[in-house]
Amino acid sequence: MLFASEPTQLLRAVAVTLLLCAALLLPRHYKSASTRCEEVLHTGDWYGACLERQSIFFLGDSIARNLFESLARRIDPDVPLPGKDDLDARHKNLPFPSARKPKGMRDLAFFWDPYLEKPHFMADGMTIVSTGLWALKNKGAEAVSQFNTSLHALVERFEMGKTPSSRLILLPVSMPVIARLSPGRAALDDITSINAMNKILDGFTTQQQIHSPHALLQMQRGMDVQGPDGLHFNDAANQALINVLLNYECNKALTSAGLVKSSCCAQPRVPPSKHLLVILTISLLAVVLLVSLLKDDLLCRPLYFAMVLLTAVGFYINLADRTSFMAKIPKQFEAWPFAGWHLLALVAGLRTLKREEKDPGILSRHQTDEWKGWMQISILFYHYYGASKRPSIYIGIRCMVSAYLFMTGYGHTLFYLNKADYSLKRVMSVLVRLNLLTCYLAVLMDSNVLFYYFAPLVTFWYVSVLITMRLGQHLNDINAAVVFKVLILMLVSTFLVRFPGLLESIGSLAGKIFNTQWDMKEYRFRMALDLYAVPIGMLFAIAQRSFPKALSERAWKGIRALGLIISLITLLAYIITSLFVTDKYAYNKVHPYLSPFAVVAFVLIRNATPGFRATHSRFFAFWGHISLETFTLQYHIWLADDTQNLLQLPIADALSSILSLRATRLVNMFTTTIIFVWVAYEVAQATATITTWFVKKPETKEIVHASDDLELEAVLALDCLALQHD
Repeated sequence: MLFASEPTQLLRAVAVTLLLCAALLLPRHYKSASTRCEEVLHTGDWYGACLERQSIFFLGDSIARNLFESLARRIDPDVPLPGKDDLDARHKNLPFPSARKPKGMRDLAFFWDPYLEKPHFMADGMTIVSTGLWALKNKGAEAVSQFNTSLHALVERFEMGKTPSSRLILLPVSMPVIARLSPGRAALDDITSINAMNKILDGFTTQQQIHSPHALLQMQRGMDVQGPDGLHFNDAANQALINVLLNYECNKALTSAGLVKSSCCAQPRVPPSKHLLVILTISLLAVVLLVSLLKDDLLCRPLYFAMVLLTAVGFYINLADRTSFMAKIPKQFEAWPFAGWHLLALVAGLRTLKREEKDPGILSRHQTDEWKGWMQISILFYHYYGASKRPSIYIGIRCMVSAYLFMTGYGHTLFYLNKADYSLKRVMSVLVRLNLLTCYLAVLMDSNVLFYYFAPLVTFWYVSVLITMRLGQHLNDINAAVVFKVLILMLVSTFLVRFPGLLESIGSLAGKIFNTQWDMKEYRFRMALDLYAVPIGMLFAIAQRSFPKALSERAWKGIRALGLIISLITLLAYIITSLFVTDKYAYNKVHPYLSPFAVVAFVLIRNATPGFRATHSRFFAFWGHISLETFTLQYHIWLADDTQNLLQLPIADALSSILSLRATRLVNMFTTTIIFVWVAYEVAQATATITTWFVKKPETKEIVHASDDLELEAVLALDCLALQHD
């Protein structure tokens, strides 16, 4: 591995913030990278885009030479370099072979000049300088004076020849490990002279395009990063420092080109003018509404406040995830915290159990909210801790997504079987409620609708259920006919997913209409994973409506007992299987066929007795109410960089200098979670308000449930949008 040892892993983590951006190079900004930003591990595929028309020069002593060799081997592992014992060759200039350079790169070379006595021309690009130790070893009392003179001469030449793209990196003089030094290097045991040299370097930190990362000295304290000779960095540390240099040099260009997502030294993303125009338009519309409403009796205040809220949330989301104002920190999977938060959530869920007086039946509203709630909590922690690389956890989360889609098929099918309301008003209520926030964020964040994949996925399946139930609706009282229609849906959706063509045509048409680009390959993958979850949910709704009626009560009890036993065995087998799966990609191939069994088994167990059915957790139900909002908003105000990293608030930044890393992350998690949940709750109310306004009929009284993407029939009295949420 590139960063093999624990000390060099820590060095890499700390170094990220030291060398990357000018504001972070000073000692007072020293902190661990994992409390500030995410480093990119640069690979050969990016060197062309990064280093095109650029030059990188290493100048000075053997420390600079070792860094050059590390970069050279990073670019080409087979590049010919002098051996460690060939001192004569290693004390000379080392050019990088032209034939092996990344395409478009101007130059890459090392210049041996430990005393900085030669007149070097500072071309466009970056020059990394290391000097001081040779003077300390060989110049005796004159070492500091010689260091000062040669360094000022170098900087003067740089100032005369620099261009806007020139950067000069002056590495601080590091303290060797005295116990490892050979007798010939005993003169390096001079902390007074080393401190004097580094103080001279301090004087250059105020000059433009010159950086001296003194925090590297603090980074070394308590870390064994030197090699056996006590002087030079070990190979892993050199590779880590080179990666830091590449982050400094490349991230701005690579993030601007969309090749990588990084927060360390990334190009600050300013929302395009069209997106700012959207916010401005919404703001002005809200003001116009307010003025017009003030002339009446203010009964329509909910609509005004909903629009103002969405505008404010839009500003906050842009500030959090499209600017450099808030730090972006890397995800870290830790098994015990991951399990601990789940345990705390379980305790909260059990402490808020509530039992209804009457048996509400299978999959009641409270039960589905509870189900969505605890699954949403698990999905959030899964994303927060970056647990996707753990196959057993991944399989569990995939099954939860299947359960969401199962509920989509079940809920809408049961609604159409019972109420047969295919009106445009009903359809628009569902579609607007599902997609309002997603479309708003897609425009606002310069992304596309399919990026927030859950709402588009549920939308597709809702439309599929609608068409299935609407066609031949006069046959919906005949179970066999409805089952036949569901089977036809399964065949059509299978054809749509398994055979490319139609989905791509839809994506291409949408791209032309909305001036966007949809990743239909990713959308096809998402559809294929849960290809049969919705049809199985539809079949379950049909069975629930009719199955008990076809049997005597005694026979039904017997079947229920047998079903419970089979369900327990099925669910247990699924869980045990998931624990032994090591290849999640291989599992994806069988997931569409296995997950429906686990979902149905859970439903039967959860509804096994009237007592189970009548009891639900209010804590989990609350999370279920805002599941759509939390799933969508997590991308930008809980996670960051479009889910790649975590958002860190300024308060955590401020406390990071006095708290431990773990404590800082804990404080940040608490604060971001509080804001995240509050915003999600308020956005749920706001989108419900706007949905109701969009589909309202002034002469009727009806409801759109605040957060129910399963059944949109709740109670809402429309006195000019004065909403009543149950």
